[in-house]
Amino acid sequence: MRRRRAEDELHKFKMPDENVDLELQWESRLEKNFNVFTVGKIFRLNDDCLVVGGEDGMITVYEIPTVKNSVKNVSLKELIKLETKGGPVQTLCLHDVTKFGSVDLIVADSKGTLTFFGNKQILYKMTISEGCISALAVDIDT
Repeated sequence: MRRRRAEDELHKFKMPDENVDLELQWESRLEKNFNVFTVGKIFRLNDDCLVVGGEDGMITVYEIPTVKNSVKNVSLKELIKLETKGGPVQTLCLHDVTKFGSVDLIVADSKGTLTFFGNKQILYKMTISEGCISALAVDIDT
């Protein structure tokens, strides 16, 4: 991949057997360092959000700004802040685990701990490894 300057509004990347065009909508700089992020609906919020997992074990949920043209240096509105009480966040997964009708959050950290959040509260926490958990997947039985 070839990296282009941030001022470019349309970024083109050559992928094997396909072309991908990415259009810059907005950009922002976060105050704290983070390891991972995901985008989607979470808990009982109606719109997609930016969910960020930090080096400090904190999860921050931001509102995704709606802009008509490319905007630089957007200030993101913080909606929710959660503490995992664990190590640095390594991966995040949004899924309705509880089947209560809202999207839950599963967090894995560098200390091998899974933390399950439902409606902004820790529902369950367990250590499944002595090392870092680097990937999560939800398998649905049908």
